[in-house]
Amino acid sequence: MDSQRHFAISFLALGILLLTMAISPCDALLAQEQAPLPSRSAPSISLLDAVRSTLVNHTLLRIQEEQVNINRGIKQQASGQFDTLLGSSVGQTRTNTPLTLYLQQQALLIGISTNNLVTNLTTYNASAGKLFRSGVSASIVLGVTRDLDNVTQGGGVNGSHVGLMVNIPLLRGLGNEAVAAQEGADSLEVEASLLDFDQLVAQLMANAASSYWNFVAAHRGLRIAQDSEQRGREYVENVQAFIDADRVPRSDIHEVTANLAARTATRIAAEHQVELARQQLALDMGLPPEQMLSLPDARDDFPSPENQPLPSNGSAAMQYYLGESLRRRADFLAAGKRYAEARRLLAGAKNQLLPSLDLSVSTGYSGLQEGKGPEQFFQAPYRGVQGVDAALALNYTFPPRNDIARGQVVQNAAALNQALLRKTQIAEGITAAVSVAVDGVRAAAEQVRKTGESVNSFQLALTAERERYRMAISSVVEVLTVEDALTTALTNQVQAGLSFSLALTQLRLATGTLFELNKPVQIVDGSIFLTIPFAAVPQGH
Repeated sequence: MDSQRHFAISFLALGILLLTMAISPCDALLAQEQAPLPSRSAPSISLLDAVRSTLVNHTLLRIQEEQVNINRGIKQQASGQFDTLLGSSVGQTRTNTPLTLYLQQQALLIGISTNNLVTNLTTYNASAGKLFRSGVSASIVLGVTRDLDNVTQGGGVNGSHVGLMVNIPLLRGLGNEAVAAQEGADSLEVEASLLDFDQLVAQLMANAASSYWNFVAAHRGLRIAQDSEQRGREYVENVQAFIDADRVPRSDIHEVTANLAARTATRIAAEHQVELARQQLALDMGLPPEQMLSLPDARDDFPSPENQPLPSNGSAAMQYYLGESLRRRADFLAAGKRYAEARRLLAGAKNQLLPSLDLSVSTGYSGLQEGKGPEQFFQAPYRGVQGVDAALALNYTFPPRNDIARGQVVQNAAALNQALLRKTQIAEGITAAVSVAVDGVRAAAEQVRKTGESVNSFQLALTAERERYRMAISSVVEVLTVEDALTTALTNQVQAGLSFSLALTQLRLATGTLFELNKPVQIVDGSIFLTIPFAAVPQGH
């Protein structure tokens, strides 16, 4: 009887000790499930901080800004052909011409004795010309000359001519579509490059958000691994205590030691994942090298699908999502600009196939004023005017083969087809991206729900296993097995939260709803990464 009582007491003590071992790690696990991110009092970074840093610091945005400026410069050069061109010149020429004996005798008849003709010619010319976008070009010229010599023009003769010349193309080069094709195309390219900038902003915002969520997931995974390793260490200590007390076989230490080693390896890998995620986030934030190594921990939690209506995957709703995405996506709009640009260039190239038939009209008048003084020189344009001059001409030219124009048409037609194909390809990519993103959000939301159920179920299973300890019908190995399963469920729960966060970011990127286009001042709202776009579809969809 005493031996039976001793056995019962010993068995009860062993059960209580095992129960204590089971409860401690379980309680730690249950507490770990709700472990918060770093407190706001500690140095930390929010998702909005990361995105704003990207928009301020990322080098790719500065590169694209300079590309916009390059395109603006190219467009300005194309507009330069329509600038008004002003010109002026002043000249003074002195010539000495020996006279023949006959001319010397003729000079003597008028009382001039010389064997040399000395001529002084003063000239002044001013002009203004302009090519209009209609193809018409016009120029006005003013020329004033003073002729002074020692034989026939001793008193000085000041002559002037004012002329207006207009050239009107009748076939080739007529109209804005032909003359300003390059300028119009370059203007569209500037608009397209601005849309490229917007698309790059959206992509970099999505990259920063995705890296931030990976950083959050890496920290949560590390926390799970650290807690798991600590509990494994406690198991080793407790089992060793049992062995020292001759309560369990010595071989049990191998199970818990191997389990601890595996958990330590998992923790080491998790630490490395945190560092990888940290550096990727720093890169996506555009941080300088001196700040990359000191990036603080993440502050924000994963967005939750709870209380958010999921996007519909019905055909009508998907058509609505696609239509909105094509209206909002900067890359698709940029492709449309480049298609219009190619059309402008093709229209201009086709105009060059026409013959050149120009109507030239000119008019003007001449003036004359004698005298050697400066005032006579400047009076010449409006003194001695006798009438108006006029001229009219038709000029026709046409190369029979016209290979330059034909080759340009072939080149621009191919460029137009390329632009259309690129636009179609982008539309197809957007269609696929929207479809995948909608399905991804719906699937990830269900994963979040199911992994939550899995964690709850394993918690109940662990509670049941503790009860089996109490009844002395279980072992430490079985507790380890259930606890490892719960740790895996917690890890899966983190991955499900990450999947939902990434899917939500991709849906925002695919639908072009990260920010609004054509706004001079953009306000980045952190809630866009936490809420589902187009959750409320208009009636009829």
